Amino acid sequence: MKDIGKANLLLGIKINHLKGGFSLDQGHYINELANKYEIEKCTPSNTPLKPHLQLSNSSNKEHEDFNNLNINYSSAIGSLNYISSNTRPDITFAVSHLSQFLEKPGIQHWNACLQVFPYLNHTKNLCLTFKNNGFHHINTCRCRLGKKPYQ
Repeated sequence: MKDIGKANLLLGIKINHLKGGFSLDQGHYINELANKYEIEKCTPSNTPLKPHLQLSNSSNKEHEDFNNLNINYSSAIGSLNYISSNTRPDITFAVSHLSQFLEKPGIQHWNACLQVFPYLNHTKNLCLTFKNNGFHHINTCRCRLGKKPYQ
């Protein structure tokens, strides 16, 4: 086995090495999705879903009409799920809510899904940051409980 240095990209997740930690982001993947779903020029959104959004199950007619549009709803939800489970927990509720309609989606579900993409595109510079001093907080709690700190 050969050491080729620090990883910068792993499974589509960019790893940024920082002093005292690292951050993970998927901005490049969000750009790909923006191109795929043609939302680069959409009005930016400040929330992944509209507040108080009420989605209901599609009727057979609505589902059939949606299928005639040849839109791959499950692929879009899968892409959003990949992002939410790796680097963007802020869209997890939206993805979970939209996933409930994977079996029989309609145009109302697709329109709700299309709001998540402009939100991601608007906030694509957000990332998860991890610092090397993770045990500091654990040790503080252990000391307050009268236990010895981890070494």
